Amino acid sequence: MLVIDTEVKIEDNGDFSLISKAPIKKGSTIWIVCEQSTGVYWKRQFINYCLGLDLEMIYLTLEASYLKNGVIYQLFDKTKYIKHSLTPNLAMLSADKIVTIEEIEQGVELTLNHLISFDLNDFRQWLPNDMLDKAELIELLKKNLLIPGKPRRKLLA
Repeated sequence: MLVIDTEVKIEDNGDFSLISKAPIKKGSTIWIVCEQSTGVYWKRQFINYCLGLDLEMIYLTLEASYLKNGVIYQLFDKTKYIKHSLTPNLAMLSADKIVTIEEIEQGVELTLNHLISFDLNDFRQWLPNDMLDKAELIELLKKNLLIPGKPRRKLLA
């Protein structure tokens, strides 16, 4: 659940970003896990959940989810619009808490470094840019989430 005042901005390219509506002090908690804003799943539970969705909903679910400490968190609130940055103004303090790492002015985009915030086998690391069909996507989820081994990492821009 976001504990700060924010707004979603639609970029010219159709992407979304999350903007602060007021200044935020360094070290402030901006988000915490709560039942109303976050679904929490074990890997096998998440795959079973995805089996009941159509392809478009699986992709939307993956875009709004992350893997941390082997647990999958699905975001239902505006937190899902926090973008990746190599120079973020937020940090994931724990799997269930995000804090500011610098002073943030009103109107500034909120960013998080996904490479250090989420597990190496998070969806953002291995999900291909091309759309897969449902069976292929479910198999990829099983392969990357359930089969032990070294996860593959792709670089984010």
